[in-house]
Amino acid sequence: MEPKTMLKEDSKFEDATKNKNLKAMRRHIRQLLATKSSDTAFLTLLSLQFELCSNAVMEEIALGNNQHWNFKMSRFITKRFNMLIKDEEETHSLNYDSIGLEKLLSSLEKVLTRAYNVRHHTTDMEIDPRLNPCLNMARSMMKALIHAYKFRNALSDIETILRSDRSDLPFYRCVILYTDCCDELDVDYGPRFEQLSP
Repeated sequence: MEPKTMLKEDSKFEDATKNKNLKAMRRHIRQLLATKSSDTAFLTLLSLQFELCSNAVMEEIALGNNQHWNFKMSRFITKRFNMLIKDEEETHSLNYDSIGLEKLLSSLEKVLTRAYNVRHHTTDMEIDPRLNPCLNMARSMMKALIHAYKFRNALSDIETILRSDRSDLPFYRCVILYTDCCDELDVDYGPRFEQLSP
């Protein structure tokens, strides 16, 4: 089940969201994450962050309104995500088989594509800054993957998946993010892969 669907079909979380009960929402997310594998936890938090960010855009919530429940929840999601990233990096446990890694990258591509397609009352091609928490989390996820797979000399595992031919949703945004993060981290990627860098 997709993380987004999993959250929406959870009646307790849905009730807490409708009532804007931040305490109940936070408690429920903590309980949910405690029962999930790390990859599912990452995707659940990323999907939820996208929903919060896109809602802020569509509802035209002012960017500086830091006390709004939407932004408060967004900061909580970011904090939980960063804690999860830190735990995974410290234990070098970001290690997935090819199926798990492809699932993670595919979900990341979907979230990035959706985020870059969010537009509201504007034709401006610039990304709305209210989507930055989601994009920053996606970037942190990619950098953590690069660190982990470089540690094991296995960056080719990521590149093989990103090079794969996909008719449904090509790895376009992920390729941009991967090469950009590699450049930031001063990590070399393969010469064949470099041709795919937009």
